Amino acid sequence: MKRLSLGSLTVLLLLLLWLGCSGNEPMTIGIVASLSGRTSQLGVSARNAVQLAVAEANEKGGVNGREIRLMVRDNQGDPDVCADAVSELTELGVEGIIGPLMSQMAAGVLDRIQEVPVVVISPTISADAYKDRDDFFFRLMPVASQEAKTMASVIAKDGYRRTAVVYDAANKAYTEPVFTLFKSTYEQNGGQVVYTNNLKGNTLHGNGEKPFGSIAEAILASKAEALYIISSGIDAAALTQQIRKRTTTIRFYGAYWVKTGNIIQRGGRSVEGLTIAAPFERKDKSAEYKAFAARHQKMFNTDPGFVAVYAYDATQVLLRAIGQSVGQGPEGIKNAILDHKTFNGLEEPFEINAYGDTIRSTMIMTVENGRFVRRGGQ
Repeated sequence: MKRLSLGSLTVLLLLLLWLGCSGNEPMTIGIVASLSGRTSQLGVSARNAVQLAVAEANEKGGVNGREIRLMVRDNQGDPDVCADAVSELTELGVEGIIGPLMSQMAAGVLDRIQEVPVVVISPTISADAYKDRDDFFFRLMPVASQEAKTMASVIAKDGYRRTAVVYDAANKAYTEPVFTLFKSTYEQNGGQVVYTNNLKGNTLHGNGEKPFGSIAEAILASKAEALYIISSGIDAAALTQQIRKRTTTIRFYGAYWVKTGNIIQRGGRSVEGLTIAAPFERKDKSAEYKAFAARHQKMFNTDPGFVAVYAYDATQVLLRAIGQSVGQGPEGIKNAILDHKTFNGLEEPFEINAYGDTIRSTMIMTVENGRFVRRGGQ
């Protein structure tokens, strides 16, 4: 047998040392969300939850012994900035990305991750335009058509035949299809949409303030019996307050998006009775949820909303898949998610189908005494 030279032994030892250490090198994931501007509250909620999930995972040894590092990028509510942020994180070698949160941000992202693959998991995007696609994009919110049809049926069954609709065209990838499907389903159920406003260009004094007082007047003039709002909780709260200054008879309904922006704190008594269709939420929270909520409160001095819950779940899905697909790249991470199919979320188990779309059950919730509660009989 030939003896190895001292130089060869040195090279061999260095190689073995490198191989032994490389498996414990830190790994990186990213989050891209709106952290500034009008919708920043969604982004901050998601970022906080992802930070919490990463901190918990690192306390348990990371992923296969590798410390997890988090890169945070603000998309500023701009689709182009969002797509560029995803490309930047991909070039920096992240193994997966959480976000974005709004449907309007997704189109450019999908183009980028088809060119240079990376798994992207959105906690909250639900636009039907992105369903049934075989790509690297996953989302944990059920498709928007589900809530549109549900709310049309609920309003009709509640006996309201004249409904006004206000939706935010700034997130038109989500709001416009929801409005269109709601309208057709509602009309099939015998209802009539008597007024619409997409909030586009509705600003006063050039400062971004929307003239909700004049919109409220127009809704009253239409003789609407109900109002369906497809917007953020911030805008929904402002609009309902203006309407309640003028009448107490119009019944309020909303898309799940309104359950953001501290709508109850902002809207106060004006949002009492507001009804929404929402993915299932436990009445009696699990031990896992309670532990998450307690730690979230301790770290961020606030209770987690649904955005935080879904962002935490999204991070768990991503980290699990990375751990099960070591060295297999984006394709391996994608397949690890698809193969697992069913995941235990904080609220309920949920299923991710072959196209990365999530299937969840739906419930009806109403604001009663300053809290969202299950509608009677559920």
